[in-house]
Amino acid sequence: MCYKKMILKYLIIILVLMKSSVLYSQHYFSKLYNANNTWSSCISILETDSGYIGCGISGDSITGGKDIVILKINSLGNLVFWKNFGEAGHNYYSGRPSSFHKNVDNGYSLGGSIENSSGSIALLLKFNEFGDTLWSSKFEYSNGYYQIASHCRETLDKGFILVGDRTVGAYNADVLLIKTDSLGNKEWEKTYGYGGVDYGFNVLQTHDGGYLIGGYSYIPGQNYSGDPIVIKSDSLGNKQWHKYYGSQYPESQAVVGIANDSNYIIGTTYADSMYTPEASYRRINIIKVNENGVTLWNKKYGNSWLCNTVNNIKILSDGSIIIVGYYDPGVGSFHWGWLFKINENGDSLWFRDYRIIFGESSKNDLYDVYPTNDKGFITCGQIVPFNEPPYVQHMWILKLDSVGCDTPGCDTTVAIPEIAYKKMDDDLYIYPNPARYKFQVTSSRFHVEPCIIEFYDIFGRKVKKIKVPNGQQQLSVDVRNWHNGLYVAVLKNNKKIIAKHKFMVLR
Repeated sequence: MCYKKMILKYLIIILVLMKSSVLYSQHYFSKLYNANNTWSSCISILETDSGYIGCGISGDSITGGKDIVILKINSLGNLVFWKNFGEAGHNYYSGRPSSFHKNVDNGYSLGGSIENSSGSIALLLKFNEFGDTLWSSKFEYSNGYYQIASHCRETLDKGFILVGDRTVGAYNADVLLIKTDSLGNKEWEKTYGYGGVDYGFNVLQTHDGGYLIGGYSYIPGQNYSGDPIVIKSDSLGNKQWHKYYGSQYPESQAVVGIANDSNYIIGTTYADSMYTPEASYRRINIIKVNENGVTLWNKKYGNSWLCNTVNNIKILSDGSIIIVGYYDPGVGSFHWGWLFKINENGDSLWFRDYRIIFGESSKNDLYDVYPTNDKGFITCGQIVPFNEPPYVQHMWILKLDSVGCDTPGCDTTVAIPEIAYKKMDDDLYIYPNPARYKFQVTSSRFHVEPCIIEFYDIFGRKVKKIKVPNGQQQLSVDVRNWHNGLYVAVLKNNKKIIAKHKFMVLR
C-alpha cells in the first residue's frame, strides 16, 4: 500500500511539473501584418485568453484614407481577424501607444481622433471582445480649432478618461483632459496650457482618484525647446502640480506609470547634445517621484543615441519596469526598436534591440509592450522599408521571452553585461553603423588615459583587440573580413569596462 501511495505521489508531482511546463512554455515569433495590402502600423497590443489583440492604423484600399484597425492573432502569431473602422473622406487615428485598453466587462475602449478637411475631433470608441464597435462618442470644439485624444483609460466609476490636446491659436495648443460616463457622455473637461504647444501623451487614474498625465511641451520656432512634462490633477481635473523634465536640448515626451507603492514612474529621454537644430542625442531617462512630485530617484542609461525615444512603460507585478522605444544607431533615419528592463529601484536588468530590415534609411520602430502569462512579453510597432522587401510599411509584432530574447537561447552574450553610463564623457561612438567595409571609433576617453578596445561577436567571441595609441582621437577599423552580424565594442582601462557600444556589420 505504501509503495502504491509513493507511486501515486510521484505521478502527481510529474503531472504538476508537466502542467507548469505547459503553462510557462515560451512561444517566439516576429511577424508582419498588412491585410489591407496598403500600409499599416500597430500602436497598441494586449494579451487575451487565446492569443493577442492589437490596434493601429492602416491605409484604406478603397477610399485612400486612414482607418483604425483592430486585429487579433493566436499564440503563434497567426491572424484570426482584422477589422477596419473608418469612413470615406476622413482619416481615423488610433491614439498613442496603449490607448487601446481592456475594460472590466471584457470589452475594449480606445481614444483617438478623426481628421477631415475642417480639422480634427477627439474620438472615444467602445468595442466588444470580437473587435466589433458597440458605440462611439465624438468631442468637437465649438470655436473651430482641432482637438484630438491620444490616450484612454477606464476609470474607477467605469467611465473613461481621455487625454490629448486642443489648438488655441495658430502656434499654440493646450493639454486636453475629458471625463465621460460609462456610455461615453462627457461629464467635464479641462485644459492645461503653458504658453506654447503642449500635448498629453498618456493618462492614468491615481490611487487618490486623481489623474496623472505624461506629455510634451515646446515653443514653435525655437529649435532647442522641447521638454517632457508631467501634470497631476485631482478627481475633477483641477491641476495640483506640474513639472518639466529635461535638459537644454529637446527630449522625447514623458510617459507615466504608477508604481506598486503608489509613487509615480516617469519614462522619457535626456538630451546631451544636438546633431541638427531639430535632432538631438538622447539617453533613456527613468524617474521616480512621490505623489507630490518630489523626485525619489532619477537615472539615465546607456549610450546617447540620435532621436532616442521612449514610447511606453509598464509596471510589472514584481515592481520591475519594462520600457519600449526606438533609436537611430548611426546618423540618418535608420531605426532599431528596443526593450529595456529595470528593477523597482531603477537598476538595469537587461537591454535588447531588434530589427528585421536593414536598409540604410529603413525603420524598425516599437511602440507598445505588454507582459504575457508565460512571463514573456508581446511588443508591437511598424517596419518602414527603404528599397528592400517588403517595400511598404507593415505592422510588426514580436513575441519574446522573459529576458527579451526573440529566439531560444539568444541570451549567450551575458558575459558582456549591459552597463548604465553615468556621464556623457564615458561614451563610445562608432560610425557608420551598420558598417560595410570600415568604421571609425571615437571616445572622449582616448586622450585622457591609456585604453584598449575589444570587439566581440554575438556569441561573445573576441574578434579583435586594439591598444589605443596615446593622444589618438579616432581609430579606423577594417571589417572586410568580418561576417555580417551584431558585434559589441568594449572600451577598457586597466581591465575595467568603462564603455560599450553595439554595432552591425552588413554588406
